[in-house]
Amino acid sequence: TYPASGNVGIGTLSPTEKLSVIGNVIASGSYSGKNNINLLSFNNGDLPFINFANSDGSYNWARIRGGLLGNGNGYMS
Repeated sequence: TYPASGNVGIGTLSPTEKLSVIGNVIASGSYSGKNNINLLSFNNGDLPFINFANSDGSYNWARIRGGLLGNGNGYMS
């Protein structure tokens, strides 16, 4: 049975979102959400990208790979 809220939980009996997962998650493929953060892998040897959609329809991309990256304060720049 499903709770009246319609929320589903994995590792919890009290899910607070439409899908609440308590624990680690392993996933593959491309995923997106209403808040427009997409994890993409292009299967061409490149590392995955994180895509941020802006309210004006433009996109910002972040690519995370090994090595030193940042502004010295722990933030990506």
